[in-house]
Amino acid sequence: MSFNSLAPFRPKFGGLFTAAANTSPLTALAQFTPAGAGPTGWTNHGHLSRSSLPSRSADGGDALSLDTWQVVGLLSEPGDTTLSYEYTLLQMDAPTISELSALHGQNVALLELWFSGAKRFAKWVPNAKAAWTQDPMAEGVDDWANMKFTLTVQAPGETLNLASLADPEGGSAVYPSPANPVMLLIDDTAFTAA
Repeated sequence: MSFNSLAPFRPKFGGLFTAAANTSPLTALAQFTPAGAGPTGWTNHGHLSRSSLPSRSADGGDALSLDTWQVVGLLSEPGDTTLSYEYTLLQMDAPTISELSALHGQNVALLELWFSGAKRFAKWVPNAKAAWTQDPMAEGVDDWANMKFTLTVQAPGETLNLASLADPEGGSAVYPSPANPVMLLIDDTAFTAA
């Protein structure tokens, strides 16, 4: 690895897009903008809170241990980890609420997009279960009312041919691996190439 002084990123703006599960954004990266509708098949979920940015939670992953009467810790293996992303949506109009209602409980593709000037960075999850996890709430007379939307990462659900995207010099990095592509990180190189 070489040091790249231009690689640090400060996300000034961002957006949340969803599409049908396993929909790839890679052929239409240039069409994603913070305030745009997004490419065909993708939905932009409107204004997100600037004071409550997207958050990530990981549950589980604790070691499962088999203790016998003779040996403590005879066998041990890591437990499953559940990874979720939560978004605070501020746009309380009928189309947004209808979209969330329709997506609740469905599996979708997620694209979280970051912007800083001309630079862009994205996180694509091919398959995540959507849930509207908080009804519209009044947070105080000086705060904007908001609602919560959570996407829980799932296994892809079908074979995705991502092996060719694993080279970071190509502008993409697969997490955790091309053989288990639960997430794809897309850096500015890929957007520029597109």
